[in-house]
Amino acid sequence: MKVPTTPWTLLSKVYKEVLPDVRLCLGSWRQRAMEIPNNQLRTQALSSLTEKAFHCEGGAVYGLLAGEERNKIITFIVAYQTISDYLDNLCDRSTSLDEK
Repeated sequence: MKVPTTPWTLLSKVYKEVLPDVRLCLGSWRQRAMEIPNNQLRTQALSSLTEKAFHCEGGAVYGLLAGEERNKIITFIVAYQTISDYLDNLCDRSTSLDEK
């Protein structure tokens, strides 16, 4: 895989390769989030996946630099960003005061 060198090739690769991979990863995380038994935690997880997906999309562009390892890197970036956004939601929005 060749790293894009023009805006048009970058945009093409992002829309045709990166974003579909990100959406696939987010779909897997969304399925897992739906299984969270605690309503408050499930709500915050789903909220972060819906409202902050653009963080994953933006970060995943770096996956283009990984060549054939793109899918592994995008999977990692999406997981890392999803965890960060979820924790951010818990700190900022959760009504729970019990750390457990």
